[in-house]
Amino acid sequence: ITVADGTSGISSAAANGSPDPAAAYLGAHYTGGEVLADDASASPFMFASGLNLRDFVTIGFHPYFEEAMAAPAAHVRWVVSYPGDAIASNMRAHPGRFSQFSLVYSSGPVSVYELQPE
Repeated sequence: ITVADGTSGISSAAANGSPDPAAAYLGAHYTGGEVLADDASASPFMFASGLNLRDFVTIGFHPYFEEAMAAPAAHVRWVVSYPGDAIASNMRAHPGRFSQFSLVYSSGPVSVYELQPE
């Protein structure tokens, strides 16, 4: 069982030779800061990015996730959203919270936003 870990399922996303282009973009352009993501939809992206999983603020990371959703510019530098996930829903319900973020990459269903300097 241990030998198979990483060859199938979520953890294989970074090792399967075809990472999501958006994940590759973030991995190549990341220079620090936390990444807001809904791991229910973004887990393969997270692994494929090559970033340390500690750099992601996800739903189970209380109270940081709630704080980042309420005031993203104060807590994260990057935002990853998929249609219908908690991040996209929050962006749609509260667009002003994300006004300091610009779309920097979009591929298929995933969108990557970066906090812009003031």
